[in-house]
Amino acid sequence: MVLHDLSLAAQFSDELILLGEDKVQGVGDAHHVLQVETINRLYHVNVELLQCSAGLQWFVHNVNQHILKKEMKMKKIVLAALVGLSFAAQAAHYDIKMLNSNSEGSMVFEPGYLKVQPGDTVTFRPENKSHFVHSKAIPEGAQKFQSEEDQELTITLDKEGVYVYSCPVHRSMNMNGVIQVGDNLPNKEQAEKVVKDLEKKSMTNKGRLEKYFAQVK
Repeated sequence: MVLHDLSLAAQFSDELILLGEDKVQGVGDAHHVLQVETINRLYHVNVELLQCSAGLQWFVHNVNQHILKKEMKMKKIVLAALVGLSFAAQAAHYDIKMLNSNSEGSMVFEPGYLKVQPGDTVTFRPENKSHFVHSKAIPEGAQKFQSEEDQELTITLDKEGVYVYSCPVHRSMNMNGVIQVGDNLPNKEQAEKVVKDLEKKSMTNKGRLEKYFAQVK
């Protein structure tokens, strides 16, 4: 019978043959064959011999705590990397177009309301000239954003809450939009105040931003 458990071998075997480094290293009973120094040298481990209450000999790994901590740290790093990869694989991407007009009227973001999940990305794409995007309301801890005129901008939305944004050039035409990230909306009241202020300053397309914001649940 072949055994790799030294404790079982010591307890139940009448005679042992110790193999290591491609040859026989010892033959005899457990007391003579299973020597701590021999085991450590052959298998590059660190064990100690203990005596249990029944008089049986048990070999127990004496773990090097420094090595154990390093191994645990590496496992945590690997796990974090795997979680990150999994999260990235599940994240979705969305486009928001900046248009001169669509079915909702002139100077408009399409879609004007968008719900996403934390970690998703959004790219603002200027389909027509003279547009750019600027954040007006964001959750605490999120980063403000602003694109260059006629340039795309991609953002990662990692904080839950309500994001209100605007095209400053056409703000008076109510060229504004809303993104809802997740279902926890800690800044909803603050975002609502921004929406009302933007609506007051709009000269045309009145009520459009409020209609978007009404979809935030």
